[in-house]
Amino acid sequence: MPLESLLFPKAIGVRYVDTAVAGEDLPPADRYVVKIDSPDAPHRARLGLVKLGVAAADVVETCAELLARAGELELTGARAVIQPQLAHQGEIAVGAVRDPPYGPALLIGPGGSRVPGRSREPSPTRPAAVHSGVRCGAGPARRARRGGTGARRTRHQPAAADGRRRARRRRLAHRRIGGSKTDTAEHNPLDKRRPTQVVAPGIYQLGLQGNSFIVETEQGLLVVDTGPSPDLVPDALADLRQHTDAPIRWIVYSHGHMGYNYGVPGFLADAERRGDPRPTIIAHENVVRRYRRYAETGGLQAHLNSMQFRRAKAAFPAVPPQTFPDQTYAESLTLGTTGRVVQLLWAPSETDDVTAVWLPQERILYGSAAVIESLPNIGTPLRTLRDPVRWADTLDRFAALDPAVVVPEWGKPRREQVREMLTGTARALRWLRAEVVARLNKGMVVGEILHDLDYPAELFDEPWMAETYGHRDFVVCDIVRAETGWWDFNPTNLHPSHPDVAAAAVAGAIADQAAVLARARELRDAGEVQQALHVIDLLALAPGDEPEIVEARELKAELCELRAKQASSYVSRSLYRV
Repeated sequence: MPLESLLFPKAIGVRYVDTAVAGEDLPPADRYVVKIDSPDAPHRARLGLVKLGVAAADVVETCAELLARAGELELTGARAVIQPQLAHQGEIAVGAVRDPPYGPALLIGPGGSRVPGRSREPSPTRPAAVHSGVRCGAGPARRARRGGTGARRTRHQPAAADGRRRARRRRLAHRRIGGSKTDTAEHNPLDKRRPTQVVAPGIYQLGLQGNSFIVETEQGLLVVDTGPSPDLVPDALADLRQHTDAPIRWIVYSHGHMGYNYGVPGFLADAERRGDPRPTIIAHENVVRRYRRYAETGGLQAHLNSMQFRRAKAAFPAVPPQTFPDQTYAESLTLGTTGRVVQLLWAPSETDDVTAVWLPQERILYGSAAVIESLPNIGTPLRTLRDPVRWADTLDRFAALDPAVVVPEWGKPRREQVREMLTGTARALRWLRAEVVARLNKGMVVGEILHDLDYPAELFDEPWMAETYGHRDFVVCDIVRAETGWWDFNPTNLHPSHPDVAAAAVAGAIADQAAVLARARELRDAGEVQQALHVIDLLALAPGDEPEIVEARELKAELCELRAKQASSYVSRSLYRV
């Protein structure tokens, strides 16, 4: 694995470095740790600047990813540090390193690269460009290739444009919608841990992966969700202990999605260290089924998550570090025998295993994955079916509780327009279902339905319906998929040829391939980027490395980047850049 030339973010004062280090310079290990070393980043894990379990083939890509993250955070003096991973680090078991000592294998940053026993100065003659081995905007070209064996697009990217993109990401990350902080299209929802906030006396939210919701009772603390890693737990608990020193009595899973409760071992270890009884882990009964499915499809889930959240596949363990619950429930469960009453409520919505928390005395509702302060992410392209009517039913049940405060899965507690947010979102979902079904009954197909709907402003122009993560098109597609299955009603696709064979046949049938390229560019220049994508696929999907095919892939990569910039949904932007 040659570590080839990298361009580091100028925004953090790191100059171009020619590493040109051969693969044998890495000490032999099964996995590596990649982290950012900077005086501005003492809590690297909390800032998302440490990756464990990185395969050798992914080291360069991970360095670039973390340095880009450092650029977004405007850290100074940042450099990537690569070390062999020891067996006790994180959840991933690795083999013994055969070549101690365990110091850094490579330091990348100001002053060039350093390898034990070797020094190399930066080359003054090499151009400051990103070369192969680092994914910086190269994703769309890889996707455009789709199974071909030809060359990928050249991965050159102007530093000034790269800096402008980072600056735009920072601006978007601080945008507020409707008084609540939501995930903007450029904000990675996995990237951030936030300090403890007091919702009400004895009631807290702690930002790990989403909002961890914490309630003090006479029997001890109830903690909803433990975060994406045990590495984050010590800082999180130290922050929480500034507000309460009560033992943790229950750990409750908000739902079964990956990452929300990988921090359980850290919480259990803390209880043992303090001499407290082991907390009881509680979840809805459907979490067990989901966990078993994730264990079976771990490799697939890692691949899907790497696309959706723009991270190296190595960042997502193929064997999820899941801790199964000690106790499950079906409809509801009341915790605590005296003092504050805590009710766990089944709240099917984003998943069929969501648990909400209702505090009737305070009229405070933790909405869990059912309340996300943006358009519900039904129909996410890489996920299983999500029922909009079921989600709407849950929101209506929430509204019937008449909560004074709702704590969403992400963002700040909502204290105003609570009922309007809950019932308005439910009405919008029911409207979508009714309108899509009405058009299906007329024989329309999904492409026609998407362009026939006229969305009423009174339902969709509210701040809690912002398309910052999900998108209304996704909801439409999921409703169609639920009612009609996978077939797109085109007989060609009923028993299709292999994608490479079909694409090669289409490209071979085009006598003037240059005309296809020219037409796609005409559409692009006219602002019709989506139409240009349809045209360029006539060539871009074909295998091989003929000049016109390679040019088509490069043009498709450019078009995908333009579409990503046009998209409001974080998921859309991610998938355009895969």
